[in-house]
Amino acid sequence: IIYKENTKNYYIATTYNIVKEQHTVSVQLADETVVEGKVLDSDLQYNVAVIMISKSKITQETQEKMQTYRGMIAKRASRIPLQQILGSQEFIAIGCPNGVLYSVMTGHVSNNSLYGTITDGEVKLFSTDIPYSENGNGVVLDISGNVVGMITTKFTIETGTSGMGFIDMSNVSTILELLQHKQDVAYLGIEGESILEATASAHDLPTGAYVRTVYAQAPAYQAGMRVADIITKIDDSIVSGMTDVYNILLQHNSGEKVICTVMRKSGDKYITKKLKVKLQ
Repeated sequence: IIYKENTKNYYIATTYNIVKEQHTVSVQLADETVVEGKVLDSDLQYNVAVIMISKSKITQETQEKMQTYRGMIAKRASRIPLQQILGSQEFIAIGCPNGVLYSVMTGHVSNNSLYGTITDGEVKLFSTDIPYSENGNGVVLDISGNVVGMITTKFTIETGTSGMGFIDMSNVSTILELLQHKQDVAYLGIEGESILEATASAHDLPTGAYVRTVYAQAPAYQAGMRVADIITKIDDSIVSGMTDVYNILLQHNSGEKVICTVMRKSGDKYITKKLKVKLQ
């Protein structure tokens, strides 16, 4: 899918499985014209990549046809929870959802409360009633034609293999922007899960990001963060879950220092510790 353009180039979002370690790929456009595309960067955690194709290689006639078929990431997808956009309505999966190129399928969301673990964050996932294909890829549209998700086979532990899964496009769009400019997310070095208010109340826990794994020699480890710590703040920003951790890291660069406030179990109570972390 072409997710962005400027005066000189188109930028295409695709899956890492398609480009792998290649520097250039052949891109077949809507009218079957084939042009060379440059692979700018990829992200294995999201299984996405960004390809750039020069407008100078595409005739004006073909560009006009591309505009006809072009799907743009919906602005509202980043403002409104996807389950509100889709509700119980049908969605449309296009591209290669069943492993067959140019296939189009319709379906419904079967589970909208799933999250996949990534380093220093999490992604919002949805499972569907469309049959799963290990070769499936493409995008998901709402009934108005807005791109609201990207098909994934990366998180089958969470979404299962009975139905197709997809990632909320508001998660993916941020990564695409970073890949386009070859920028990395500042690295903390943990995996965790969100402790929401309902869970916190039921189990007498602080709300925040529960640390399940601290990578050896990562910035978090070197600062003294340990498994079972609950991150509640980074600098002055409240952390209510792993999504907040990731979004805060997006605002920082490698080499910067942050103060992570964590709650650590000590006997039958939690104590507050402040850890100075130098991000990588």
